[in-house]
Amino acid sequence: MALEIRRGRDGKLIGNWYGSFVDSTGKRRVVALTERLPVKHYPGSLRKTGNAIFEASRGRAEKELEAFQSDARSKGRADELTAKLIESRTGAKVEYAKLADLPQLWRGIDREGDKPSEKHLEWCDSVFERFAEAVPCEYLYEVKSEHIKTFLNGMRKTHTHKTVKDMTTVIRAAFTRLLPVGVENPFSKTIRKRKARKADDGGTAGRKALTDAQLERLYETARPDPTLYALTVCAACTGMRIGDVCLLQWASVDLREGWVKVATSKTGVEVEIPIFDRLREVLEIALAEREPDAVYVWPDAARMMTGKKNPNFNPEDWREEDKPKDKKEARRWKIEKRRAKYLELPNPDGIYYRGKALFARAFADTPKNALKAHQDAPESADLAEVFPEVAEAVKGAGFAVPKRDRIMDTLTRYARGESYRDIEKATGRKRHIISQDLHNAETVSNYRLRPGLIGTKGTTKKSGRDLKTLIADTRKPRKIGRHAASVWGWHNLRGTFVVIALGEGVDFETVVKCTGHTTAKTARDHYYNPTREHTKQAMRNAGLRLSGGAASRQIGTGETVADLAEQLKALSPADRRQLAKLLK
Repeated sequence: MALEIRRGRDGKLIGNWYGSFVDSTGKRRVVALTERLPVKHYPGSLRKTGNAIFEASRGRAEKELEAFQSDARSKGRADELTAKLIESRTGAKVEYAKLADLPQLWRGIDREGDKPSEKHLEWCDSVFERFAEAVPCEYLYEVKSEHIKTFLNGMRKTHTHKTVKDMTTVIRAAFTRLLPVGVENPFSKTIRKRKARKADDGGTAGRKALTDAQLERLYETARPDPTLYALTVCAACTGMRIGDVCLLQWASVDLREGWVKVATSKTGVEVEIPIFDRLREVLEIALAEREPDAVYVWPDAARMMTGKKNPNFNPEDWREEDKPKDKKEARRWKIEKRRAKYLELPNPDGIYYRGKALFARAFADTPKNALKAHQDAPESADLAEVFPEVAEAVKGAGFAVPKRDRIMDTLTRYARGESYRDIEKATGRKRHIISQDLHNAETVSNYRLRPGLIGTKGTTKKSGRDLKTLIADTRKPRKIGRHAASVWGWHNLRGTFVVIALGEGVDFETVVKCTGHTTAKTARDHYYNPTREHTKQAMRNAGLRLSGGAASRQIGTGETVADLAEQLKALSPADRRQLAKLLK
């Protein structure tokens, strides 16, 4: 039995004592104690004698470890008896799952319906690996509610509320399904944190709906690119997610009756959406250009979302159980599998990037200090020539060790002349990670190492700013969270569809049937974010009545043309102009 201390990834001491002991089965156990480690009074080694505060804390930790060891041994004997009882009753041997085996066990659980995507399963793998590293236990049944609390508190310091909630959900589900019978789930004692209200505090950033003028401006910005314009119109007029828009098939389009009928990819709910005039125009253009036997309405966009698969790919040659255990080897194995599976790799990030660029071009304004920003831009330099200086700046910038090593590796490869694609193939890093590494190096060294920045190719005529800077303005920085919140993009059109439909008097239930949400509450809480312009337009008639004036009258309710003519006489000049515009 011995006390231990631990250090985090940043090399700093963790503020808790740890203890190790040998249990009744002869295995060495390491547990996190509740006694706080007085970090400021740590003498540098446990072999040294500290001051009175440190030694008093050491004594309390030793007593807690002794009690923990005694309880663990008695519990071990009780668990052994329980396992024998369950085995005698059910005939099935009790198996104890290890934290290190959670990724593999989670993938092997039977599921009804469609299997989760490989991208989602990889995310689950990363969550389980992070949890196993943070919790000083070997088996699931050893995890206590205190461990859960420490882990979640650490995640809340760096991740948004939604990310922590998603991580907690998948870990809780794994414990529910993999813990032995009779063992209490430690997550049952965890009270869920109240949802953060503001994006700055780790909450979800609300996507603002576009006004009529903004929507028209977006259409005009996208019009020079026929495919981009068609995707924009379809996303706005149907409220579908951009993935469903790109994968829209001709079998789902009924131009004669004027309906689009699809099963949403996220929830599987079948929705029916009427075809409006602007959407009909782009669909008729696509129909005129349709190639024989074409399945998708916009084949180029569908190819970017799905890629071009290799017909000779054999899944038996790439079974999941054959994946190497080593992390680096496993990453290379997945890259090779991806190369073998696709003749042309899918690029959904390209679709999302084009949406970001579209919104940036449409709504970017020339800043007052645009000229000053151009004059104060970092000096352009050849990385191969200034590599020693840039490397020294990165090493002294205070990055965490794994991140610093990754940036240095990216810099070394980029200085040798390797492209983003070459680095991605060699390391498995995504292109946005490679770009972010170079951006961090530029920030700390004050050199411009990449092309396409201010004063070079890629600068937009409208704002005098480079496209990457404009896209950065579509995100909102926040104090908590690894990434800035995205406030402009394709999903704004889904929110626009909801707000405009509700503003025109369509009830929530009907809107939900068109959007595919499982409940009206989801649409109301996450998509109904009207701007002041939307609220002003919806409340115009109410304001007239509250001010003592006459609200706009509903017309067209008479039974004859004479009744309609009588109602038109009472229209105000503003209403007459609006009616004339509608009649056109």
